[in-house]
Amino acid sequence: MTTLSVYDPGLDMLSDGAVLPVMPEWSGEPVGSKRDRRTPWLERARLALHPEPMWRSGGHRPDWLDDAVLRLARLLELEPDWDSYGARAVSIAAADTALVLLLGLAGPETPAPHIVPTPAGGVQIEWHTPRLDLEVEIRSPTRVFVGYEFSDTGEEGEFPVTSDFRHLADLVSGLTDERR
Repeated sequence: MTTLSVYDPGLDMLSDGAVLPVMPEWSGEPVGSKRDRRTPWLERARLALHPEPMWRSGGHRPDWLDDAVLRLARLLELEPDWDSYGARAVSIAAADTALVLLLGLAGPETPAPHIVPTPAGGVQIEWHTPRLDLEVEIRSPTRVFVGYEFSDTGEEGEFPVTSDFRHLADLVSGLTDERR
């Protein structure tokens, strides 16, 4: 396994100059049982958390982060056709991307997200607060889509995330500001 550098200067920058963390690499896609898919992913996720990255909002990681990691690992256990309508199994790449986004965008005051599978084998991260509904759909590491709606102003929008995470970072910061 390679040595992990949680923050790589070659990665995409956020609006405050922080960069998104990276997941450590492994040699190949695991095959076999549910445990074979989940266990190596959990080991890699734990490496991404230790040493702890510098959190965007300073100091401490979100209380819900361990639960989010376990939720992502559980989603990797889903078999194809988990919804009885032909859904694909959640891809490891989508789980990796979800964790990287959570590590890079969430601070200690960010509310806990809901993390759900998508029928196409992706992961969706959702926050629903009295003021803002925010949904981040991860189809693959290069296909991430955001939808949001502010209940107080009626403003809504959708956009793909490419290499510029500033708008998404601002929306996640808005969730944090709402909790204060």
